[in-house]
Amino acid sequence: MLRHIERLEKLIHKESSWFLARELDLENYLITITEVTIDKNLNKAVVFVGIFPEKKQKEGLVELAQKRNELQSYLFKKIKTWKMPQIEFEIDRGAENAARVESAFLKK
Repeated sequence: MLRHIERLEKLIHKESSWFLARELDLENYLITITEVTIDKNLNKAVVFVGIFPEKKQKEGLVELAQKRNELQSYLFKKIKTWKMPQIEFEIDRGAENAARVESAFLKK
């Protein structure tokens, strides 16, 4: 089962990236999918995204939320699996946190 989840995470990452690049209007900001995690029951998939510049994160999340049902349908058609998890989007704060830690060390 673990291998199935890992493969599904990779497929959702790949297909979601392709879908969002094609379907979103990305003139004012850049959205990248950094990671996909799926719970062990296959109920929920969290798609972590980076949105640049930071001041456009709220706008980007709104647009992602509007496209969520279309993405869900697209994934269900493209990925042959017995159960497709519900997609949720979250901002990946890893890069921001790493930059803050690095700048704190540089100040000392």
